Amino acid sequence: MSKSSIRESLKFNNFAQDASKIEYVVIGGGGGPRSAYGGQSGNRDGGSGGGGAGGYRSSVIGEQSGGGSSAEPTIFSKTGYSFAVTVGAGGPSGTNGSDSILGAVTSLGGGAAGGYNADAVVGGSGGGAGFRSNWVYLPADGTAGQGYGGGTAVSGSRSGGGGGAGAAGGDASNEAGGVGVETSITGSATYLAGGGGGGSKAGGLGGSGGGGTGAILGTGNDQGGVSGTANTGGGAGGTEGSDKAGSTSAGSTAGGSGIVIVRLPNKYYLSATAGLAFTQSTTGNYNVYSFTSGTGTVTVI
Repeated sequence: MSKSSIRESLKFNNFAQDASKIEYVVIGGGGGPRSAYGGQSGNRDGGSGGGGAGGYRSSVIGEQSGGGSSAEPTIFSKTGYSFAVTVGAGGPSGTNGSDSILGAVTSLGGGAAGGYNADAVVGGSGGGAGFRSNWVYLPADGTAGQGYGGGTAVSGSRSGGGGGAGAAGGDASNEAGGVGVETSITGSATYLAGGGGGGSKAGGLGGSGGGGTGAILGTGNDQGGVSGTANTGGGAGGTEGSDKAGSTSAGSTAGGSGIVIVRLPNKYYLSATAGLAFTQSTTGNYNVYSFTSGTGTVTVI
């Protein structure tokens, strides 16, 4: 072995001895719903799909990323290393969720749902399809390695669920949001990044992982949609049509905000700049940091 190769090997070994193996789950904000059409006779025969869940990227050993992908490589770092962190907001009506970021890892916001005069939008997970009395609006795909696509609709009756990180949104037969991905990074198993249920005459259930339930319309027992749960990246529940003929109703729900979760050996800690809100916990021999809002810089200490 040459002298230069020996020097590089020594540098690597010294780094490895002091390095921390950082595991993460990074989830974008959930996608919003869409306006819905009230129909020619004011009978609420329009509805929007469910919002897509935020993109889900994970390096937790033995777990998965979104879209059926394997976990990504862990990050090796050491004392003094810094990373940029941004927690994505959930999207309001007609809008994708915002991206969440950990260093070079970006999880896309969930896609907005399809609804009045607009198809669904591609995102971390895709938005579900919407409908009106004689028309359907197309669902959208998810992003590889982050989430699945939204479900399809049937004109005049049923919309599609928003895609989840763990499964596609339900088609018009059930309209449920796609399920999220289960993680135990905090020490307790939980699902995150579920898609929003479609808004229709039945109303789709939100996907496990914070997806909002879709609105129920035109049944005499109308119920509004439900927003995605904060800090899950859950998609918004779909919108019901207006009760006024020829008019539209704006989506009143929103996607759930995203989250950035970091786990590292308990001999290391993280400091964060003032712009980031977070909680710290322990599980086994690890410190766990859950960043719940804001943007800033974290440093290994």
